[in-house]
Amino acid sequence: MKLTLTFLGQQQPGLVIRLIQIVADSSCTVRECHSNLMGNHSAGHMMIAGDWHEIARLENTLKQLEPESDIQISLSRTEDLELNQSHVPYTIEVYAPDRAGIMQELTQFLQARTILITQIKTNRNRASKMMADLFCVNLSLAIPADIHIISLREEFLDFCDNANIDAILEPVKI
Repeated sequence: MKLTLTFLGQQQPGLVIRLIQIVADSSCTVRECHSNLMGNHSAGHMMIAGDWHEIARLENTLKQLEPESDIQISLSRTEDLELNQSHVPYTIEVYAPDRAGIMQELTQFLQARTILITQIKTNRNRASKMMADLFCVNLSLAIPADIHIISLREEFLDFCDNANIDAILEPVKI
């Protein structure tokens, strides 16, 4: 059985380590963990696996932890994603002058081609020499195997040229 755990709260030293320890104490296993500092908040999510009784024990422990530690915890039981066709794993890395609408344009381009976005990581940085804000995004994708990759790459490069963004579309190196 699997459980997703999402947390948000004021930044606390060792919060993620404490959550991982609680998972281990419940005889469960952390399969995935993503955590970030966002301003003065800690935010993240985990995929946890265990037997049904271990997951139930963990859920009870986490419900008790939430009010005493001033964090919000959301729990949801889940299953592995089953795709109805085969997909090829790809990534996109984007670097562009920061402006409104980049993420919307990029996700619409992918959605129009039925490409599944499996992970998004974004940030904004100030380019040191240029004193300009730079938008950076890394997308993990599942591209349907029947999509012609060369044609997709050409369409994507045209999209990038028109949107004034620098990007790379490449297969995941396994």
